[in-house]
Amino acid sequence: MTGQQAPISEPQSPSQGSTPTITLVAFILGILALVLGCFTGIPAIICGHIALSKHKLNPALQGRGLALAGLVLGYVITLLVIIVPIVVILMGPGIRGLFGTSAF
Repeated sequence: MTGQQAPISEPQSPSQGSTPTITLVAFILGILALVLGCFTGIPAIICGHIALSKHKLNPALQGRGLALAGLVLGYVITLLVIIVPIVVILMGPGIRGLFGTSAF
């Protein structure tokens, strides 16, 4: 034994090169929005914006694409859930005419 201690390596800071949890949450909520609609679409939008702001403050973070994907999925699904029923209601009489059925 030489009496020397092994050098202690400094732990890597969690903010350097890692993926923030909020980024993963935004992505997962965006994927779930495909099935659950607005229930997870709106939280995906919120988490996506928070995650992108973290990535803007620290460009060394990984997962910016995941945050962006969750944000886009959240917006697209939420808009579809809002717009599609409106279009169906407004085009209701026209759609019936396309299939040869009449309301009278």
